[in-house]
Amino acid sequence: MYQREEQFDPIEIDREEYVNIVFDLGLLHCHGYDSIIAAVEIGDKFVISPKNDTNDIIARHYSSELAHITTVLASKANEDEGYIFTKKAVDDTNNGLVYKMEWEICRSIGFHIKIDNFITFIGKTLHLTGTPIVLSSVFWDLSKDICMNRELLSMDPFTILTGCLLLNKMRKLRAIKSNKQRVFFEIMSQMAHEYELDLNDVLQAYINIKRIKD
Repeated sequence: MYQREEQFDPIEIDREEYVNIVFDLGLLHCHGYDSIIAAVEIGDKFVISPKNDTNDIIARHYSSELAHITTVLASKANEDEGYIFTKKAVDDTNNGLVYKMEWEICRSIGFHIKIDNFITFIGKTLHLTGTPIVLSSVFWDLSKDICMNRELLSMDPFTILTGCLLLNKMRKLRAIKSNKQRVFFEIMSQMAHEYELDLNDVLQAYINIKRIKD
């Protein structure tokens, strides 16, 4: 079936843009933070792994197509709903080559998708203590910061969490500020959309109100 889809070589993007697309897709489809991180890890493994099979026809570099299909693969393994259909990734990228990309990614990782990162480590720890597993939206920003650094992402989960706790104690954890900014922008954008106003006008009104109160 997919042979009838239009296929073309994906355009290469840098890793930062790849991570941004994965996280945007995860946020849009309400995926767990562990699934989002896993999607990034799948893409990293595919790109940096040596090409041992001459039958590979997919260029091993970061692309929008790679971001979409790794999100689908991680979601198939760890989510009940959301971005879990390959056909959706093909339609969104308008590239039938995604089908073949999925096959080669799966083959390169031995057809086994492992969801094991610092978010799953938190989940396991909280489960042992009987604490309800509810992570705030700041973990989306924290996960993204960590995923942006491939070396940091590969560290032991306990080491990552210890570092985060120390930074938070010193009030130097960047994700806290990033989360506040992101949530604020989302609220302003939603208000602009609901009231059919220009976003700049909504922001200016907010600034004016703050000035009056101050």
